Amino acid sequence: IKMVADFHGKAPTNPAPCLTICSGSTGYGNTNWRGGSGYAATEVDISQCGFVTTPIVTTALTGNGYHGHTVGTTSVWSLTKDRFTIIVSGPAWTGFRNTAWSRYWILTRDEAT
Repeated sequence: IKMVADFHGKAPTNPAPCLTICSGSTGYGNTNWRGGSGYAATEVDISQCGFVTTPIVTTALTGNGYHGHTVGTTSVWSLTKDRFTIIVSGPAWTGFRNTAWSRYWILTRDEAT
């Protein structure tokens, strides 16, 4: 894997190994969603990835219903090197408890570990 631009859009400056990549899923139908007035949220533990600094996150939401009608499905909240939270809203939140929504993610960071 070759990284051509870092978090700031500049050439990476850290020595090899300079790129850490980690991916995973909360588990189809096993995601611990919590809901409130107009939203559903889940916290994702990424501590096993071993990042030294906060990574760049790409996410996807899958499921068997309603997930295509949400807002914020790729918006990451409270991101640290060990966890992040996804909060989705919209008409879909009312039906999320009866679906098998799950969160997939790919994390990357240019850092010497």
